[in-house]
Amino acid sequence: MAFTLLQMRDSVARKLRNYDLWINHKTVGDGVQTVFVLPRGNVATVATVLQLTATVDGDTKIIANASPSTISAKTVANPTECTTTAAHNLHTGDLVTIANGTGGTNINGTWVVTVTSTTTFTIPVNVTNSTITVQPSCTELAQYSVNAIPGIVTFVTAPADGNETNLFYECKMWTDADANEAINEAIRYFAPRFPYEDGDVSLTAGTALEYEVPAAVGSITHIQIGNSTDGYKDQKNLQHFHIGGKRYIKFPRTPGSGTIRILHVAPVVSLSTDADTTATAKVDDLIRDPVVSYATGLLLRDVIAQKVRDSAFIPSEAANPPKLWDVLSASNALLTDAERIADKVRATPRLSRS
Repeated sequence: MAFTLLQMRDSVARKLRNYDLWINHKTVGDGVQTVFVLPRGNVATVATVLQLTATVDGDTKIIANASPSTISAKTVANPTECTTTAAHNLHTGDLVTIANGTGGTNINGTWVVTVTSTTTFTIPVNVTNSTITVQPSCTELAQYSVNAIPGIVTFVTAPADGNETNLFYECKMWTDADANEAINEAIRYFAPRFPYEDGDVSLTAGTALEYEVPAAVGSITHIQIGNSTDGYKDQKNLQHFHIGGKRYIKFPRTPGSGTIRILHVAPVVSLSTDADTTATAKVDDLIRDPVVSYATGLLLRDVIAQKVRDSAFIPSEAANPPKLWDVLSASNALLTDAERIADKVRATPRLSRS
């Protein structure tokens, strides 16, 4: 079994969601300014904005690239009325892009909508055939965007002079690098309790009695001979010895044709920090839950608690500033829970034999 760093980070992020920081920053538009800075106290250089809404003179806009709606119907009319499968959360005057739809009159394109209900709106298209073969997506074009520079919000149109602008956003007080370090520390901590038996190393059997063991092999648990068709059989009474820094195995008689399969406990390797889609550490899958809890506890204790001590939030603007005692208590509970889970699921090595 193996899992990826990205999967582990997602699991940790879900556990830490209650410790994200919500901030409500108020300012006033002048009709010219389009760029606004998101204050984040002492976490300005490390916190990542997770979600952002902006209210300009009472009209709330959601972040760019919001989840698109799906259009399930269009009327024969000019303008045509579109029906979405769920609430579209649009306002009259919003700009949307409709894409990937096929069948009947084409409505793909960018349009200004007129909202008629929570699940319907009209667009200025003359539809003469209402057939829909592939349901199109409908995505609101944001009235603002998040700049590539963290913590900068850029409006497409400057808020009018005197319009109150509230920027309400959620940010996290830990980085992916912090999570990577905590996850790998947790893996190194628990892996020795859950040895993973790997059967990927094999040699070609023949008339020789002695065979060199590849350097990649860890602690050998079983040696088998056979093939994928007939299966493999465990070998006994083998000699193991070292010569010149190399390891060898010696059979009591020639093994004959087939494959020598070496099952061994794989050495623990850190999950890669720069290849999230590649599983690079072979550890027993039972280790997943203890690692997630332990890594979350480490982040709370070593990263978030320090941010709280340093008053990382802005007291006057933070909607839910975390309390140090709560953070440390949660950390201790998670570290203890990780040990409990590990003891509960602890088992003999998983055998990857076929």
